[in-house]
This record gives sequence, structure tokens and C-alpha cells, in this order.
Amino acid sequence: MKHALNLATALAVGLMPIAAGAQSMSPMRGEVTSFTDAFAVRVLLDCYSVSASAPAAFSSAPSGGGTNVTFVSVFRLDGSGVDNNGDVPQRVVNGTHAMQVDLTATKSSGIFPAGSYQGIVTVLCE
Repeated sequence: MKHALNLATALAVGLMPIAAGAQSMSPMRGEVTSFTDAFAVRVLLDCYSVSASAPAAFSSAPSGGGTNVTFVSVFRLDGSGVDNNGDVPQRVVNGTHAMQVDLTATKSSGIFPAGSYQGIVTVLCE
């Protein structure tokens, strides 16, 4: 059974028109909590996997801000300094875990127009 937590974290960032290929957004912080021992029994393990997939596009951006853009997400668990690829599930034991997610948008050509940008990272617990 998959449980998706759509973190509607409006990672709004005002970008100034500068000649830069990539802009990094502020990190999002949250907690991931397992779904009690009943969930652990269903998967026959006392653990679960968590991932944080990058979006395919901005959920909102100024005109031209979303063209030629690719996204990469990484996340860290429990204060570790280890960046985990957002698309690669990591096994964690049941309980509450601190999670920090970073989303990076890179524009392959041109610059990001000034304005407000939002991206939604989906955290998947399974």
C-alpha cells in the first residue's frame, strides 16, 4: 500500500533576472511518521521506504520561467549530512524521522525571469 503525502509546500522564491544557469530554492523541512505497527505487519517488516520525487514542472512561475527547466530533488533524514537522490527510496525504521528536502531547478538556456516560483515535491512512504 502506498501513502503519498503531497507536500504542497509552496517553495516560493523570488528570482532576480541574473545570468545564472541554476537557482537553488530554500530547503523544505518536515517530519515523516510511520503508520503504526499495523502498517509494519502488512509489509512484514519493521521499516518502510521514503522518497521525495522532483516535479516535472513548476506549479506556478512567471511567463517563460518554466521553459527549458529540469528539476532535481535530494533529501536528508534525521539530520544526516548525506544527500539522497529524491527518486531513490531509502529504508527507515518505523517512527518519526526529521526530513529535509532540497529542490533545484536548472534552466538549460536563458535566464529565470524575475518573479515568484512554486514547486511541489511529492514525499512517498511505502
